[in-house]
Amino acid sequence: RKSAVQCWVAALGLLLWAFSAAAQTVAPSEEVSGFASDITVRKDGMVDVDERIEYSLPGQPHDIFRDIVTRYVGDDGVRYRMPIEVHAASIDGAPVTYAVRTEPFGVRIIIGSGPSVVGQHSFKISYTVKGAVRYSADHDELRWDVTGIWPVPVRRASATVYVAGVR
Repeated sequence: RKSAVQCWVAALGLLLWAFSAAAQTVAPSEEVSGFASDITVRKDGMVDVDERIEYSLPGQPHDIFRDIVTRYVGDDGVRYRMPIEVHAASIDGAPVTYAVRTEPFGVRIIIGSGPSVVGQHSFKISYTVKGAVRYSADHDELRWDVTGIWPVPVRRASATVYVAGVR
């Protein structure tokens, strides 16, 4: 009788140890650990955007999708579209191929050339936006969703806006 109780206690202890070890070894998750955007509003109203994205892909390798909202309905009820032109993309400083695809929300930039990216990497994207500046009688505004849409958490994000001719 005593040995059966000892076996149950030992089994319970082993299960508790296994659960506590599993809870402590949480797998790293995919995330954007840093996102920084330099936005320059040009005198002609076009907007140049340079993005630096620190991305962690601990699991299955894949391309990066940068989803940019370029369609919205304004306060006036009018539907607006902001076309973009991508100039360059790089991973860890090396130029890479990219593709641009139209989506219902706007544009998806696919960075990479096949499912080959895994680990922590630094991505850079440069593009120009048309129609992100709205003019009115009493003020002008930059209408821009800096981070866009991500299927993973964005831990830190920043944006610096420069306006041509303004110091």
